[in-house]
Amino acid sequence: MSASFVAVALALPSVAHAARVPSLEGTCDLTGLGIDAPTGVVSDPVLGIGVLDGTDRRIRFMDDHCAPTGLSIQLGAYSQDPQGVGWSSTMGELAVVDATADELFFVSPGGARLGSCDLATIGSASSSGVAWDPTTSRWVVMDAGGSTAWWIDPAGRSGSTCTVTSSVVIPDGPRADDLAVDATGRLVVSDTYHRRVDTYDATGANVDSFSLTPSGDDAQGVVLDATGDRPVVVDGSKNRLARYDNRGTTTEICSVSAFVSQPRGLAVDPARGELLVLDNGTRSVARMDTSCVLAGTIPLNPAGLTNMRDVGFDPVARDLVVDDNGVDLAFVDPANGAVRSTCDVSGLGVGLAGIDVLAGLDRIALTFDVDGTWMLLDPACEPVHQRPLKPLTNGTAADIAWHPASGTLLLASSQYVVAATLEGVEARRFLLTSQLAGLVADPGDSAVVWALDVSGRLFRVELPGLVDWPGSVSGRFSNGVATIQLWERGGGALSGTAFVNGDTIPLFGQLDGAGGDLFVGGITPTGAAQVVPVTISADGATLTAPPPFGILTRQ
Repeated sequence: MSASFVAVALALPSVAHAARVPSLEGTCDLTGLGIDAPTGVVSDPVLGIGVLDGTDRRIRFMDDHCAPTGLSIQLGAYSQDPQGVGWSSTMGELAVVDATADELFFVSPGGARLGSCDLATIGSASSSGVAWDPTTSRWVVMDAGGSTAWWIDPAGRSGSTCTVTSSVVIPDGPRADDLAVDATGRLVVSDTYHRRVDTYDATGANVDSFSLTPSGDDAQGVVLDATGDRPVVVDGSKNRLARYDNRGTTTEICSVSAFVSQPRGLAVDPARGELLVLDNGTRSVARMDTSCVLAGTIPLNPAGLTNMRDVGFDPVARDLVVDDNGVDLAFVDPANGAVRSTCDVSGLGVGLAGIDVLAGLDRIALTFDVDGTWMLLDPACEPVHQRPLKPLTNGTAADIAWHPASGTLLLASSQYVVAATLEGVEARRFLLTSQLAGLVADPGDSAVVWALDVSGRLFRVELPGLVDWPGSVSGRFSNGVATIQLWERGGGALSGTAFVNGDTIPLFGQLDGAGGDLFVGGITPTGAAQVVPVTISADGATLTAPPPFGILTRQ
């Protein structure tokens, strides 16, 4: 890691502005499961995820992949307007909040009423959420007013006033539609009005919050999945269920507006530890450290470049790669701004949006925001790999970035980033809150990307999900003696190059998706064809091949 990147990392605790960055781990359409009006959700490691349908008063269960398990629980006529549901594996029963009756019903797994208590008499006028607190062995109820949470003794079920053992007022509370309770007793509250999920401790203090605005989800129901820390949100307006990973932080570092008038793209020079910002206003590239201290400017206008959308940087050739009016790619000497060479990309797509260089693979990645494609080019600008973008970002790409630590592409739209393999398979979406102008991976920290918005604000975005998901075998693997470069071509096919004992060997291969192994072939310097098995580690960080390769680590 360069000195500049280390300095920023050490300074981060003093930066005030930090927001949680949820990633969308998976969604499913509830309509196909026979659910019309989801109002609540429960989770159990054995039973799966159950969604309460307020229309037919039935809880339908599904597995982690949204496939119906066949289990369902029909609530009886005692509950006419169920707005929230909780499950206690300790008690082996459900609790259901009924908005019309202002009643908390205790329900068997078969749907039979086991008892109830009156919520209206404790001051709850619009109860909508209930969850089991494992730290106190109590039910916790909140209403849509969102100001008070009541801990209720499950033994009091005679139909009289609910037995409140404790309560907490949440200052400036949200509009609470549902809640969950984690293993430490903290309240996880879904707020449809503000489209966010908040976490509060037992004193009512807010300890975490993340917004659902970029995804557009309303949060009528929330529960923690089997891991105990991944919120599962039910959206009644979209009739869908979404699982979020709420780790990660977006930190606004600084603004480039003092010296950049029209920020259009972002790249990184790892050797210098500098970020490169394309300024279409002055037809130049600003070199700066990661706290927006200007180190220099590379003029592009003398080279005849006019209207540009993005910039990439090749750390091997030390070239800037800039588009010229979306028609040509220009390879520019960063020392003086002189164009070394150009190539015509006018026939490849419409509306060039992003450029990045896959330095370890000798490839250039482009993305287009009109016809919905992204592609890889070889050094001669010939397309070698092309995939549709529309399923990933609905054809509204803002930038593309290569993440070598996981072998994935990061496809940025205006408000979120999609991590995808080079076969075009989406892994997850990271939700952001700013309209992006540029995105680039941090070469010194595999969990960090740098983002620039259209107003010139620079963000450091920490995405732990990039580290714990081995997205692809595409990438550069080396042990200092031998090197293998691989990239997926689609359908499990791979190609690449091996460098060993001074020889360069073209490779071809096939990925065994079931076993996670590769079968790689090539022509040796003696002219003999050879096929060898290659084992991929579970985290995608190493390849193990027969001699003379051995164990190679992702670079």
